[in-house]
Amino acid sequence: SSLNIGGNSFVSSIPFQLGHLLNLKYLHIDNTQLSGEISIITKLSSLTELQLDNNPYLTGSIPSGIGGNTKLTSLSLSQCNLTGNIPSEIALLLNLREIRLENNALTGTIPSSIAAMTSLQNFHTDGNLLTGVMPVGICGLFDFNLSSLSSDCGFPSSQVSCSCCTCCGTCCGSSCNNGELATVGEILNQSGIVIVDEYQSQALSWLENE
Repeated sequence: SSLNIGGNSFVSSIPFQLGHLLNLKYLHIDNTQLSGEISIITKLSSLTELQLDNNPYLTGSIPSGIGGNTKLTSLSLSQCNLTGNIPSEIALLLNLREIRLENNALTGTIPSSIAAMTSLQNFHTDGNLLTGVMPVGICGLFDFNLSSLSSDCGFPSSQVSCSCCTCCGTCCGSSCNNGELATVGEILNQSGIVIVDEYQSQALSWLENE
């Protein structure tokens, strides 16, 4: 009920035969040269973990039919060259604890329907082309299980306004810092902002300890 073929050098589209593995629970095909669209995943209704990270030759969008994969607890699609919107149907996956969509080319706004996902612990969308405001309801998930939230809300150009994100910019989650979240100081350094005196340094230290 599991298939892990990540880290291989094969060059291929996602084989259509994969859609016949109806009892498959764990699918990990990260760090390969897979190509084509990922719509076939909507046929795998038993999936609990889907990891397709670091497949830059994939194309297309996140299929709206993913809302039927209701057993998913982990959805990891970072660095997959995905385009289009984050489908609102993703909020139907109420068992999801982790959503990793960073470093794609996703557009539009972050669906407010995600606020219903009270099991969510980690939600990462940084490194995309998303715009707008992080829905207040998603910030409210910190009252439940959410502990890590990232988006493109950093300096100098904030694409997403987010008052509750634990990390902003393109250096969040696993994309750098060995998996550590970027600090305020690191965000400033990325933006070319230099701390020039003791008072600014003290203020920065206070911000990072808040």
